[in-house]
Amino acid sequence: MSEVEVKGADNKSFGMYMLFFSGQIFSLLGSSIVQFVIIYWITITTGSALYLGLSATLGFGSTIAVSLFAGVFVDRWNRKYLLGIVDGLEAAATFILVYLFYIDTANIIHVLVLLTVRGAMQGFHEPAVQAIIPVMVPKDRLSKVNSLTYLVSGVTF
Repeated sequence: MSEVEVKGADNKSFGMYMLFFSGQIFSLLGSSIVQFVIIYWITITTGSALYLGLSATLGFGSTIAVSLFAGVFVDRWNRKYLLGIVDGLEAAATFILVYLFYIDTANIIHVLVLLTVRGAMQGFHEPAVQAIIPVMVPKDRLSKVNSLTYLVSGVTF
């Protein structure tokens, strides 16, 4: 992190971060609800413990697998564009799922593939959000914002 980025963390950028953070609360909550509902649908539809385990592994496992190296890319790429891309891809995967359910053609393979895509995008999302905090939040508020961020993340997952 350069000295220019730290100096840029003033009250205006803090206000922008709080607006961003408010949106993230709803986004994370929505993503968690979608993940839960899809896994519930798999349980009800297939009745198979194998598919249930596979869906959880692909959904959460892809997040973990991508998170192992995502931080390196987050540090090298433009975080604003990265967040836009991964949020857009995650939203697109969700809309495709909604559409497949709407036209009543969703099957277990579609759902598993789209769960994997959503999980992988979430693996990039979290490190990018964490990297934005020190840039936008003044040093004197950093510990409070980090605490609040981890609290919200814990509640929504």
